[in-house]
Parts: sequence; structure tokens; C-alpha cells
Amino acid sequence: KKEKLRVTLFSIADGVLTTDALGNVEMLNEAAKNLTGWTQKEAKGKPLNYIFNIYDECTKKPIGDPAPRVLKYEKSMDINKCTLLKTKDNKIIPISYRASPIKDKSGDVLGVVLVFRDITKIREQEKRIDYLRYRDTLTKVYNRAYFEEAMESLDTENQLPITLIMGDLNGLKLINDVFGH
Repeated sequence: KKEKLRVTLFSIADGVLTTDALGNVEMLNEAAKNLTGWTQKEAKGKPLNYIFNIYDECTKKPIGDPAPRVLKYEKSMDINKCTLLKTKDNKIIPISYRASPIKDKSGDVLGVVLVFRDITKIREQEKRIDYLRYRDTLTKVYNRAYFEEAMESLDTENQLPITLIMGDLNGLKLINDVFGH
């Protein structure tokens, strides 16, 4: 059973990192090694924030070690946005993570388990969706949704008077009349 659990843990695609009750790293799975750049041998016994060096994406300030908070309050922490991981070779990776206490049968906290993942692809997809939300897919020109939002922000007294110029492009009048400008 122990071997099956170990193999399962090392097969997970997310990074998994565990600490002892003092917040020192005990184990990293393969994904955690790949994301952090640290090997099991290099990381073992080091403080978590030495290996799991995270920053707030907006302020660029260090977030700090999540282990002491999890150990103190004995509750899980979910962080899904605005976190950057600085790897051993100083690469910056956007991540989401969850830190949870590891408890024994009697409820005593033995350490912390951290599960984290690279969200670079998710961020790229979000940017693409945002781009497409305000752009025509064929022409890449701003669309009606963008125009309506821009008009709301411009419709203030200090912006008046507002002028709108509309024109017909390559005989698209019929399409504009049917589907709107």
C-alpha cells in the first residue's frame, strides 16, 4: 500500500511538496522538481520559502511562506490567482496552489502538503478570450461590445461633446443594415 501511495504521489501532474511540522521540506514529487528546479536531495531539510519562493503578481512583493499559517491555524489555504513562483534558476512562473495541514489519526499536525500547478497556458487562454471578446474574429477590428463599453466610459461631462463618425466599407451597407453596425 505504501508503494502504491508513493507511486501515485509521484505520478500526479501537479507539483506536490511536503514539509515537516517546522515547515522544512521533506519531499517533492517529479512535477514539483520540474516547476521549482530543485531536486529532492537539494530541497530536503530546507525551509519551504527557500524552495517555494512566491510573489504577488500585482505588487511583485514576496508573499511569504504559507507553511507557518497552515501550521498555526490548521486550515487549508487556496490561492488561485496573482501568484508567481520564482524557480531555482530565477524563471518566473504563474501558479495556483493549495496548502493544507497533514494530520495524523489523532488530529495532530505533522506538516504541510502543498499542491501547485503552472497556470501559464490558462493565462494565455484568458488573454485570448479577452482579446476575442472585444475584437471581430475576421477583421481583428474592435467590435460592438468594445464600442459600447468605451462609450460608457467616455460618456461623462468632461468628455462632451462626443462625435461619432460611421462609414460604409466596401459595400458592406447591406450586412450592416441586416446585422447592425
